[in-house]
Amino acid sequence: MGFWFHYDDKTFGYQCMIPDDHEKPIFYFEALTVVSAILYTIKLPFVPRVFVFTDNTNTVDMFHSLKAKQLYNPLLLTTVDHAICSNIQFRVAHIRGEENGIADALSRFDYTRLMHLAPSMEIYNFTPPQLVLGAEQL
Repeated sequence: MGFWFHYDDKTFGYQCMIPDDHEKPIFYFEALTVVSAILYTIKLPFVPRVFVFTDNTNTVDMFHSLKAKQLYNPLLLTTVDHAICSNIQFRVAHIRGEENGIADALSRFDYTRLMHLAPSMEIYNFTPPQLVLGAEQL
């Protein structure tokens, strides 16, 4: 998983390995990456709006409609809960995979490609957030 953002004249990249023994579909991790990106950026000072691009149309649809299957509801609940508490707005939009090279390189831990695409990027590991559980899971 990988995401990046530009803030205060610096470019920051974040990456996290998906466990080999995971049982969730890849779409879950695509959406979890978007949640992580939103939660990381809303902690920054003076950020009233967050705009996230992803090459996964299912993720875009889920965040646009705020409707999902039960497995994905904690992702939406967590994002909306943090957005309300932080008084920020967020939006998720589609970007073609060919135009999403930095995020792709981060998710693949491809440092050679990253040095070509974003040579001054500061790269960090991240841990996905704890998710808000719905009433059915409490």
